[in-house]
Amino acid sequence: MDRRESSQFREPIALVVDDEPLILMDTADMVTNEGFAVFEATTAEDAYAFLTHHPSTELLFTDV
Repeated sequence: MDRRESSQFREPIALVVDDEPLILMDTADMVTNEGFAVFEATTAEDAYAFLTHHPSTELLFTDV
């Protein structure tokens, strides 16, 4: 999902962060299946920027 304005979604918002494309895609699909509007980030900097602009994010799923 692209970074459209999150206020247009009725679902809870989730941010999935991982630097491995296949893991990111699989994780985002799993979270989407649980009813979240999912946004993806590949770096900590991108994730922080997203969270700064979208404080209503309800789930943050990160790579460790």
